[in-house]
Amino acid sequence: MPRSRPSRRTAVRPASSPATTHGSSAAARLTESLTTLAETHRCVVVLGPSGSGKSFLLRAGLVPWLRNTEDPGLRPATIRILTPGPRPVRDHRKLFTPAEGPGDTWLVVDQFEEVFTLCHDAEQQREFVGLVLSAQEPRSRLRVVVGMRADFYARCLEHEGLARVLGEASLPVGPMTPDELREVIVKPAAAAGLIVERALTARLVVEVHGAPGALPLLSHTLLETWLRRRGRTLTVQGYEAAGGVHGAIAQTAEDFYTRLAPDRAETARHILLRLITPGDGAPDTRRPIGRGELATTRCAVRDAGPETVLHELARARLVTLDDDTVDLAHEALITSWPRLRRWLEDDRERLRRHRRLTSASHNWHERNRDSGGAAARHRTRRGPGRLFHPRAAHRTDRAGSRFPQSVDPRETPAHPPRPSGHLGPQRAAGAGARRNRRRRPEDDRGRHAAASGGLP
Repeated sequence: MPRSRPSRRTAVRPASSPATTHGSSAAARLTESLTTLAETHRCVVVLGPSGSGKSFLLRAGLVPWLRNTEDPGLRPATIRILTPGPRPVRDHRKLFTPAEGPGDTWLVVDQFEEVFTLCHDAEQQREFVGLVLSAQEPRSRLRVVVGMRADFYARCLEHEGLARVLGEASLPVGPMTPDELREVIVKPAAAAGLIVERALTARLVVEVHGAPGALPLLSHTLLETWLRRRGRTLTVQGYEAAGGVHGAIAQTAEDFYTRLAPDRAETARHILLRLITPGDGAPDTRRPIGRGELATTRCAVRDAGPETVLHELARARLVTLDDDTVDLAHEALITSWPRLRRWLEDDRERLRRHRRLTSASHNWHERNRDSGGAAARHRTRRGPGRLFHPRAAHRTDRAGSRFPQSVDPRETPAHPPRPSGHLGPQRAAGAGARRNRRRRPEDDRGRHAAASGGLP
């Protein structure tokens, strides 16, 4: 059976064709609703479940419409697309400066939930929300359209201005109807000269309709069924061999993982766990990271670093590589692959600690101080129990400054020093140093072992 890879133009890959994410009729309907809302409101929020097609609506619906509109009041001076990331203010503040020339500057803020999942600095969160809401002022010459997962709706209600926008200018993206799903399956295939068995179409519609994260699941399933097609026909037999809607992603991941040598498999586990933010009262989410952070990933491969395994994951379509950013290819992978779920449950608390400490290291760099105080900063310079990974402590960012890229909880003391109260910074550091000198070496080793535990 054919196993060649489809080209990027193959229509059965939902990410590559407008019809494949919300069908031509559904896409047109939602784009019209969004543009009508954007005509009368300078700040708009698009929200829906994970995998509902929000990003597609923004990037392949709104953006082309803006580029082609003849309305002088809406014709943009420029269009800027961003995702917040862990440091939204530092990374994107300049994008909120309007471009010169006639027209407003339009900002499309995709995956707005990253403000809450990746950024753990409350001050930066408030400041970035303020930047978004600044577009409401007509003299700002800004217009902002935000895309956000619906399960973070309550977090937005904690901000008065965002709550007002949600009440006045929000567009929910709900599930597609059976007819729209049928269109999403059949039309792109026909445009590529392919045939989908009627029995397969009917089965896909029944199994996908109303399913959480349906579109990424459908996307991957169609691709795997295409790889197992018979001639030009996508068949029920190929669909079942791929694992079906709910098993295709898991089967792809499990097949890839079990073919790896043990050392590469262990490194793949560490990489994949780095790409997930464990939920705390919210679902687990993707965590896009820079490749520099993976330099601190514990690597079991003797003849190569994490980069080798990373490219193998990309070839297996489990991660995506975009310039310096690494991300999971499908958020549905988190919930659909049982092995990954077990890893997450086993390491959940340690992963949360790692994320908090990594965030603290970035804040330390940005503010040129450690939120844990001078005594804690003194301890980061010591050997056992140091806060920063030794290989990451002096990496250089693209701007040329030296800062800790990430924090490894395996090298964090189980009992960090208490704040020094009324002591001044220098006296606190001196007191911490005296305590450290009095501590027996075996005590440090015991704390280091307690904070360890094989965390990626």
